[in-house]
Amino acid sequence: MDSVISDQWPGIRALWKRIGVVPIASVNRDGTPHISPIGSVWLHPVEPRGIYLEMYTRAMPSNFKHNPNFTALLVDDGAMFWLRSLIAGRFSRPVGVRLKGIAGERRRATDKELGRFRRRVGVVSWTKGHDILWGADSAFARDLDFVSVCDVKLGKMTKAVELQRRQSAG
Repeated sequence: MDSVISDQWPGIRALWKRIGVVPIASVNRDGTPHISPIGSVWLHPVEPRGIYLEMYTRAMPSNFKHNPNFTALLVDDGAMFWLRSLIAGRFSRPVGVRLKGIAGERRRATDKELGRFRRRVGVVSWTKGHDILWGADSAFARDLDFVSVCDVKLGKMTKAVELQRRQSAG
């Protein structure tokens, strides 16, 4: 386990809780990238690992058979965070992170995992689209093991965050 990831995990989880969709990039057989927006990613409370439900992805299962490496992008997209940052001319916390990892084997999702997902989307269960999109009772899941982390950097506005991180590390 990468100690940098372990040290940053509480902040990574806090960022993950503020976002809804996690883009995950896998590698096609021809070496080109494939990116899928995944709305069913959960991160472990303490360890740098997680899971996602493999409900609609078509290319990722095939891609992971020949290359289990992936990159997940977590970006704080909150309007107030961005407005405050733009007014201040700097970010008060990291904008986002790239998490590189290795995807586990495809498996049946557990009842607990499916229940967690149902609770997440249950707020819109009254809509027509809910049943069309999420009406299936079964899904597959994959375990995600994160091996490295890299901050998203946006020039001068992320310098203060980078400096804070270096000072707290040293």
